[in-house]
Amino acid sequence: IVCVPIAYNASISLIRHTLDINLLVMIALVGSLAGLDFRDGALVVVLFIIAQLLEEVIMHYVRNAIKISSSNVGRFALLVSGTELLQVLLEDLRVGDRIVCRTGDMIPIDGEVSTGQGVLDESAITGEAEFIHKGPGAKVMSGSIVQNGYLEIVVSVELKDSMMRKLNDTVNDV
Repeated sequence: IVCVPIAYNASISLIRHTLDINLLVMIALVGSLAGLDFRDGALVVVLFIIAQLLEEVIMHYVRNAIKISSSNVGRFALLVSGTELLQVLLEDLRVGDRIVCRTGDMIPIDGEVSTGQGVLDESAITGEAEFIHKGPGAKVMSGSIVQNGYLEIVVSVELKDSMMRKLNDTVNDV
């Protein structure tokens, strides 16, 4: 009974002429049964089911972490307009606009530093636990947190193409 979903997914893989883990598990299972080694066949199935369970648990935590990170980005950015700072919706930002990020802010959209310097925590995006110094000309990713400093950033992508949105979409599609 436990092998029915594995066999179903393996048959779909055969129909599509692709090789996936379900097909490999079925080949191992059939091989062990043909050799009358029932314990090995059972072990393969049990380990595969445990691996699927662990994958589901880990993906649950990853989805929650991405959801939390993307919800922290916020809905607004400070747009530089002449000598004033205007609070605008992220959806209203266009490529070439200049925004301001200060200490404690999460960078809302990808861009390039035009003015200022700061130390960023990119660990939510890259997984690297090191702080990175950014100055004029440096590229910055949405989701990074300004640890200290002041940055004026020229927006380089549309909101839908920003790193945080792509990461969120990728994780939610899995």
